[in-house]
Amino acid sequence: MYLKTFEDVLLFPLAIENNSSELDEDLEVTVEVYGNCEPIIPSVEFINPMLREVASVIYQDGFPRDLFYLQDDIDIKYDNNKLLNYDQERPFYSSAVLQGFPVNIENKEYEYAMKRYIATPDSDNRYSFSIDNLRATEKKWLGKIIALRLPKHEKPSVKMRYRIISNNTSGDLEGELEYMRIIR
Repeated sequence: MYLKTFEDVLLFPLAIENNSSELDEDLEVTVEVYGNCEPIIPSVEFINPMLREVASVIYQDGFPRDLFYLQDDIDIKYDNNKLLNYDQERPFYSSAVLQGFPVNIENKEYEYAMKRYIATPDSDNRYSFSIDNLRATEKKWLGKIIALRLPKHEKPSVKMRYRIISNNTSGDLEGELEYMRIIR
């Protein structure tokens, strides 16, 4: 039932690779999204409405982490653990209810998880990511996932224009990604 939250959502995990032979540092990546899909702002509202009252249980059971945490492996990783497991950084508040605090304290933890894994646009269609450093041939996740709501009555159209600025580049590294739905 939790996955119904995402049935009209496109999720874009993005990564960067240094295909040069030099260390690159202080990378800033901007992504501008164009098309007919609407950016999703991460909040406690980003859940199947039938489950809103049990968002804390969904958080405590680790569903957001299991769904959105992109695995590190020998080929790709996060930048200096910028995206730590949220339950290592913020404790569960299951004892809060027992101590008489309102339940929405726990729902705030679900919202925190959404904000931890889903990117918030800087403006209507622009996202910014930073990477401390990228060794030669290294790949890293940009961090948070871009989430877009599909249009209700038309074919989705998504283009992403990206630009990379770092200590080795002045912003001339840019390009475009286009989403194409090939399966209905």
